[in-house]
Amino acid sequence: MNESKFITIVAIAIIALGAIGTYVGMSIYYNNSAVTLVNNAEAQQKVIQTSHDAMIKILAQQAQVTTEYKNSVDSIFTHIVSERYSKGDGSLMKWITEDNPNFDPSLYKELEANIESLRKEFKTAQNRLIDIAREHKTLCTTFPGSFFIKAENKKEIEVKLILSSRTNEAIRTGVDDDIDLFK
Repeated sequence: MNESKFITIVAIAIIALGAIGTYVGMSIYYNNSAVTLVNNAEAQQKVIQTSHDAMIKILAQQAQVTTEYKNSVDSIFTHIVSERYSKGDGSLMKWITEDNPNFDPSLYKELEANIESLRKEFKTAQNRLIDIAREHKTLCTTFPGSFFIKAENKKEIEVKLILSSRTNEAIRTGVDDDIDLFK
């Protein structure tokens, strides 16, 4: 075999090995990326569940504290009025000058702030899951990922969002015109 044929065969072998190596490397990379996104989505779904659970518990318990506080203040005022001012001796007018317990609305303000804060945190967690699913779908459906990723890794991520009945009804009907907050 002459030297030029040998060099040609070696060059073709190197090119073939390079192409095979590139294909294997890209297959590994894109499949690993798809699997990572699926794993991230599964983990984020658990984050959403624990975030929702914590939000519900915090708000429910904080609302219980504010209700208990309101009831305690109401009980104190009722007791003061019945003990001090029910004698009919004109002592009711002393109410103005006496130092009586004050109702502190800061617990309600804190509850309102926590509702907003925890809802935003929960929405952020759900938005993260949506973004992970979008990223996975884009990776699996665009070139070159669509060429390299195995079929079992292309399975679309199921996004389970926690929505209110009102939201689900608005999505179903395409109408949400109920703007009365206190209904």
